[in-house]
Amino acid sequence: MSCMQLCGLKFVFSGDEFVSTDACIVASNHRNRLDWLFLWGLFVRYGRLQYHKIMLKAPLKHLPGPGWATQAMCFLFVERSWEKDEAYISSWIQYYQNQNYPLQLVMFPEGTDLSAGNLKRSHAFSEKSGLPVYEYVMHPRVKGFCSTVQQLRSTTDAVYDVTIGYPKGLPQNEKELAMGMFPGEVHIHVKRYLMMSIPDNEDDLGQWVKDRWADKEQRLKAFYAQARKGGWHTVLV
Repeated sequence: MSCMQLCGLKFVFSGDEFVSTDACIVASNHRNRLDWLFLWGLFVRYGRLQYHKIMLKAPLKHLPGPGWATQAMCFLFVERSWEKDEAYISSWIQYYQNQNYPLQLVMFPEGTDLSAGNLKRSHAFSEKSGLPVYEYVMHPRVKGFCSTVQQLRSTTDAVYDVTIGYPKGLPQNEKELAMGMFPGEVHIHVKRYLMMSIPDNEDDLGQWVKDRWADKEQRLKAFYAQARKGGWHTVLV
């Protein structure tokens, strides 16, 4: 965090406050490969950084340095194949439930970041499937999200719907960040949903997360339109 401040990074928060005692799921859009890093600004603000665990793509655990560190922190690495991941996710969740740990699990239900190539593939999938074509998010993968929510339901207080935007500069990956391409601002909007208000039927829960992503698309569309006009004072709402 000190490094971010030295680089002149400004955080702008809007929406609901985090409840510091919540065991929770944080579901965020995935604009770039570094969203998890910038979300630290949110968790530090509310004293929750020490409890966070992130669901990440399995190949990332092999990265020299960061990969080893995230393994040591017991992050949740998935293959993005439900047949391969189901048993592992269940055992991982059970471990923390047995420890009575106030877990804060960060998930990116889109499954990958919004790079140009991924967005192109998302457009093709949307058109083939008769889904709305999004420009600022990708359609979430609902099966893994729904199963994880259902397994954590009894020990989780809330689901935090987080939208992250970058109006001033956007490093897409680790290399660009290392070359000094820090964003000028990171905007984070939070909506808190009590777990008791989240649908417990899997089909309804799947539609619930799809609706949240449709909301994100409209929120980000308006946000970036204002940013292009020079309205840097605006916030995600």
